[in-house]
Amino acid sequence: NVPLFIGLDAENGLSFRMDSVVAYPQLIALGAMSGDSLIYRMGREIGQQCKVLGVNLNFAPVGDINSNPDNPVINYRSFGENTQRVAVKCLMLASGLQDENILVTVKHFPGHGNTSTDSHFTLPTLDRNYQQIDSIDLVPFKTCIENGINGIMSAHIQLPAIDKSNRPATLSKKFMTGILKDSLKFKGLVFSDALNMKGITLHFGEGTAAIEALKAGVDVLESVMNPDKVVRAVKKAIQKGYLSEKEITEKCRKVLLAKEWTGLDHYLPADISDLERKLKNPDFQLTSRLITEQSLIVIRNKDSILPLQRLDTLKIASFSIGSCEITRLQKGLERYTSIDHFNISADTVPLELAKVLNELKNYNLVIVGIHGTKLSPIKRYSISDLQLLAVEKICSQNHVILVFFSNPYSLVNYTGLENSDAVIVTNGETENSQDLASQLIFGAIGTNATLPVTISEKYKAGYGIVLKGNNRLKYTLPEEVCINSRLLKTTVDSLANLGLQEKMFPGCQVLVAKNGKVIFHETYGFLSYDSIEPVVKDNLYDWASVTKITGPLPLLMKLYQDSIIHLDVPFSNYWTPFKKSNKEKITLREILAHQARLKPGIMFHDELMKEDRKQGKRVFSENPSDEFSVRVSSKLYVRPNCRRKMFDEIRDSGLLNEKKYTYSDLGFYLF
Repeated sequence: NVPLFIGLDAENGLSFRMDSVVAYPQLIALGAMSGDSLIYRMGREIGQQCKVLGVNLNFAPVGDINSNPDNPVINYRSFGENTQRVAVKCLMLASGLQDENILVTVKHFPGHGNTSTDSHFTLPTLDRNYQQIDSIDLVPFKTCIENGINGIMSAHIQLPAIDKSNRPATLSKKFMTGILKDSLKFKGLVFSDALNMKGITLHFGEGTAAIEALKAGVDVLESVMNPDKVVRAVKKAIQKGYLSEKEITEKCRKVLLAKEWTGLDHYLPADISDLERKLKNPDFQLTSRLITEQSLIVIRNKDSILPLQRLDTLKIASFSIGSCEITRLQKGLERYTSIDHFNISADTVPLELAKVLNELKNYNLVIVGIHGTKLSPIKRYSISDLQLLAVEKICSQNHVILVFFSNPYSLVNYTGLENSDAVIVTNGETENSQDLASQLIFGAIGTNATLPVTISEKYKAGYGIVLKGNNRLKYTLPEEVCINSRLLKTTVDSLANLGLQEKMFPGCQVLVAKNGKVIFHETYGFLSYDSIEPVVKDNLYDWASVTKITGPLPLLMKLYQDSIIHLDVPFSNYWTPFKKSNKEKITLREILAHQARLKPGIMFHDELMKEDRKQGKRVFSENPSDEFSVRVSSKLYVRPNCRRKMFDEIRDSGLLNEKKYTYSDLGFYLF
């Protein structure tokens, strides 16, 4: 009658175990961030997603201090090697989860970060005494305990200097009771790590391991493969007096209290209707994107090449090493300037590499993306010999910006970094990391992230170059400027498609930007009614027509919104030269709707040229001066009073006989 816990080790979100959900960056990326509020927000969101699925127990977060670069099991799953930073970030993620009433298990007590073997396959041994683990490994656990975190998970590791029995910590009363419960005063639920891991099964039978874990102080046994067998073994141990019924009753009481805390005493099945929309909430996607943005690390920036300036002086190529297809990084770079792309696979032949390198000599800047490597240190992070050779060669012949979509530890394998002009590390390869790296290069965003781990003597944990943006347009989600992306898309789509259906235009392109951030950019239809050539984002439009929209129209909208102007009163109220003219009663609405009977246009230059031909009546000059201060074109300037004369001509112009839609420039000149 008591509902089960449903557990998932969603260490960096549901994507740790599931597809088709929002993927947050790995913890090593969170370790690079200077701030922590987004980590708490991420914890809350993961908690909300867990509840959507009916999950009430998250086997997370990882509190291990990864002080061994070759750690095969923790590594990128850790926030890094800085003890205090890991402690705070671990607490923030755990607090976010817990504030959504999700039970957490900070792991792996007393600390799995300095191991060189994987407890899934063997039993790691650590040569550390109590003082060492107390000052390093235990710090995140102590921080979480002091702040009321409700669950901790054990590690299958040996520390002979502390427990001479050589038992795994999971089965050690010295660790699970003596240190965790007695010394650190932890009152929450103690979980074992999975008991089907070889760190346990190579040395203990299933029944024995379960009994010894319970005896040591563990409350909940994880991944017991034969529950009936274990229950029988526990009962037998109680009958023999090795375990007491009181101990088991106390553990059950703690479990029941925890279930009540998560709301299982008022159990309702998860509502899985509209599941994809719930789990792919744009707010969740924005958090993931912002975390990625704040975790990009710059570790080299020679002569302040980043962000790129003076694009007119640069002939730029992008070079993708490890992807034969045009990458998201390359597509992102195209938004800011003209770039030629080159791509090779990670295992291409050296001869093909040599051909590409020879072509790249024609460029004075090459942006290099290193793709397809792994976060795990196994097999050298899956870095190919060709990738190492390509990075070394390109840095020796070109001005180069290197972008590593990989674990920071992996950079130790590359030579020639000091010959590069800039180095960016993204802590992993995702669509977001590639897109945002392209924006960082051109200054649409900045960064103050630092290395979460030590790469070398020069590039130690905590090192990073602060990079400020230069106000180029940023590309992001509408939610970043408090606009609902679904509502924006459906509204724009419906308007654009209506225009196509009614043949108002053969095609169009819609770009929406707010506060320097592009939040929507889509194309619709074709360039002409023959429907041959579709509209693409690279199409350029007549700037003269665009000026009317980008210049006066937003100001008119603002004035109208603030009730400073009104659409249906005479425009002469605001433009007094129209008073006592044939345009005195024309309204602003009529002008905007091109139904004010205004002429389509006036050939102003005709009258000016006539005046210029008169003796002593010079109107134009090839050079600027105080007298000729208004620029018309590159070598043509006029007197300032020409603007007044143009306005006078508009005022004195005739009106069309019939009130109907007739496009006119004249109103916009006045606006």
